[in-house]
Amino acid sequence: MEEGSRRRRSEQVTFGPGEGSCEEQGWITSEGANDTHRLVVSVKPSSSPSARRPTIAEPALANPDNALLPQPFDARLTEHLPLLFEYPSMPMQASLESYSPAPSPSAAVTPPSDCLAPSSTHYLPLHPPSSSISPSSPDAPPAHAPNLFFSMCTGPQRVIDYSPIWSHFLQPPVAGGQKPGCLITDAMGVWDEDGKKRANDELKKMGSSCSMRESSRSGQRYEMRVLGLVKDAWLESERRRWQEGGDIVEWFIFGDDDTWWSDISLVRSLLSGYNPAEDWLLGSFSEATQNLADNGRISYGGAGIIVSRALVRKMQPMVDRCAEKFANVFGGDGLISNCAAWTLQTPLDHVVSEVPALKQMDVQGDASGYLSSGATPFLTLHHWVGWLDLFPDSRSPLDAISLFAQAVTAVGGRNFLRRWIFDGGRVAWSVGYSVSVYRDPMTERMLGEVEHTWSGFAPHRPSRPALIEGTQKHTYYLTSVEPLSPGRTLFRHTCPHAEVQGGLREIDIVWDVSEEKEKTEGEEGWFGWFLGKGKGHKGARGDRHLRRGKGGDKARPSPREEGEQKRREKEIR
Repeated sequence: MEEGSRRRRSEQVTFGPGEGSCEEQGWITSEGANDTHRLVVSVKPSSSPSARRPTIAEPALANPDNALLPQPFDARLTEHLPLLFEYPSMPMQASLESYSPAPSPSAAVTPPSDCLAPSSTHYLPLHPPSSSISPSSPDAPPAHAPNLFFSMCTGPQRVIDYSPIWSHFLQPPVAGGQKPGCLITDAMGVWDEDGKKRANDELKKMGSSCSMRESSRSGQRYEMRVLGLVKDAWLESERRRWQEGGDIVEWFIFGDDDTWWSDISLVRSLLSGYNPAEDWLLGSFSEATQNLADNGRISYGGAGIIVSRALVRKMQPMVDRCAEKFANVFGGDGLISNCAAWTLQTPLDHVVSEVPALKQMDVQGDASGYLSSGATPFLTLHHWVGWLDLFPDSRSPLDAISLFAQAVTAVGGRNFLRRWIFDGGRVAWSVGYSVSVYRDPMTERMLGEVEHTWSGFAPHRPSRPALIEGTQKHTYYLTSVEPLSPGRTLFRHTCPHAEVQGGLREIDIVWDVSEEKEKTEGEEGWFGWFLGKGKGHKGARGDRHLRRGKGGDKARPSPREEGEQKRREKEIR
């Protein structure tokens, strides 16, 4: 590429006084010659006022996710599809004048030569963003945001390495609110005083709500120290309550150090539908058929184990007896599950209330098939370091999961990894992850199957063989998330395959919610979908948190709701 032919990504073209940059005008800055190898598409909510403009090419259709939509992802790409699977591939266009850009968001005019308008716009049923990802968001939190306490068992160095990732989900429900509590006990078996000090110094420097201390079961095997978290977390939460004025913890969350929670506000949304004064163990099972057969229907720790205050109160004095009774049980999550079942005198197979949004991710290697399968929502993601390759390239696990965090922050956990399929099955877009172009169109049957891209670990859900990159498909993976202007974010996707470098090597999507209404049509049905159970699920008692007052203001709780909240607080004390 000739020097100067491509503008730096961070550089924005500016106009005269009062005119602003390309981005401020509703466009994006051109990259010169690189634009011939690049496609830019805009996505807006179906509820946007512009969706009702008579001039747009695509009306406000239902456009459901994970369905074969007939309309093209982009007309130029549709024409170019046969060329993508020929070698050498050719550029998309000879010059910027060879296509007619979509109408500008601000006016139906062609942008200046230094600016680029998306060549097509799709109006899709996007979910509203989540308030707790960005505590300064104007979105109203639930009428009652459940108080949470996280706990995990790991080593001091991993605390230092992973704590920046944990900060993504250790967020308060509102700006200035109290962060979830957090306790970490040492997984090394032999207490490391120097390591603990370094870890706590790092946590304090970050302003984290986490602290590290010795396990009550120090010197015992790792699984026993994980079981000890039940008692350790309870005692620490009560200490903070009585000595530091902390909130009464309603839900205790146990997980691995590589359990990533995509959107903590969705955790609160989920838990607002359950009573912490009742006995609840919420979790999920392994995706791997063999693991499920070997370990049974326990609450798998990597997916996250969520236990109500009432149940932890009953379990914590039983920990020593559970350790003796289940001394031969494998895995800390197996010990916690067995202890809960014994405490409640409930069969192990029935103690866990499944939440499909919690993902154990017992797969190894290339996870792209699972992440692009449309099996949303992804409330948790396990094994992001060590087991999984989130992206099939050389980026580090920390960089990969940090990019996921940026994507979720922009689109909200409700939209993350949802999949829309265009061109009758030829183009699939997984929000915040990838755009895949297929040589042969997907079929209806394939919509319910996961592409088996990883090594071994046969899943218990329907699957199909992996397609060959460069021959049967080209996948453009997320490489950056770039804020353009309020409500507008650019998602860049590039394809690493050598055969496309001379042709279409980048597909970009402008996520545009700048016109988003305060309430999205169909929002009331969110809770049941989130649980993966559909409407009428017994846990759908918390969907009132989705209702909003006039003008988007938080709806004041009714006297009945206020009374219920006071009763709940009394019960859990």
